Amino acid sequence: MAPPPAAHAAGLRVLRTTRVAPAPPAGQPALPKRALPLIFMDVMWLRAQPVERVFFYRLGPDDDVDAVLSRMEESLPRAIHAFYPLAGRVRPTPGETNRYELLYQPGDGVAFTVAEHDGVGVGVDELATDEPRELAKIAPLVPELPEGGAKLALQYLGNCVGPGFVSAPEEELAGAAVAGGVFTACAAVAAAIDEAVRGEPAYWEGWKERIVEACRDDAPFSVAGSTRFRVYDVDFGFGRPAKVEIVSVAKTGAVSAAEDRSGAGGIEVGIALLPERMDTFRRCLADAMAWFSSSSQCN
Repeated sequence: MAPPPAAHAAGLRVLRTTRVAPAPPAGQPALPKRALPLIFMDVMWLRAQPVERVFFYRLGPDDDVDAVLSRMEESLPRAIHAFYPLAGRVRPTPGETNRYELLYQPGDGVAFTVAEHDGVGVGVDELATDEPRELAKIAPLVPELPEGGAKLALQYLGNCVGPGFVSAPEEELAGAAVAGGVFTACAAVAAAIDEAVRGEPAYWEGWKERIVEACRDDAPFSVAGSTRFRVYDVDFGFGRPAKVEIVSVAKTGAVSAAEDRSGAGGIEVGIALLPERMDTFRRCLADAMAWFSSSSQCN
């Protein structure tokens, strides 16, 4: 549901693009002009890089793609009617100097684009795997956003998402054995989450300064997504996704997180690194997982 992919996306051909506006249920009037005020937790994300998530689905031999796409186009107007702010745009609140709102006006809508890939050199079986893949093969599948578009709509949740600040001595993280380093990191993260959840006034009063301090020497470590978003339950008519990727971590340096697609209670972690750094990361991750496994068996 976005504008057509860039023309330079190799092997990708746009078949059609339609604009979908909210449609009320039968017998109900059309939506009037409405504005939804943004709260502090929303505004702090206005300048953030939008989350770019790609869903991969495997089609069965009897799947009627045209029928599924037709149902999606028919149901989308009703879905947008229930969540009409997603079709709106962000603007400064009239008469205010430090307030913003998400404005919906009749005629607003979202783009629904159908495109096909020629399959040359890349396929779902190659991309929907847990092994490292080339970013260049996935990134073209993310459509570009238009200038001035409602970027907040892609990440608007009625946000209650805020920053958590974690710090620990470098020598305890890197200089200790795997067990000690992992324990130190886990303890620091747990303490930071507890502090953020309590959300005492002093915590929020100094959050800007703490972000500046955290970014002073290097890019901060951040996580995109959550194991509670249930991305593997998103079924557009093709069944469960074969793989879900947050491609934008390549731009932000974040680590993506999602629930295990098998439903066994695990966690999927995604990261974008240069090949040589990816090899190092995989070795470190394997060491940490081996320690966790041996620790759980001992206990």
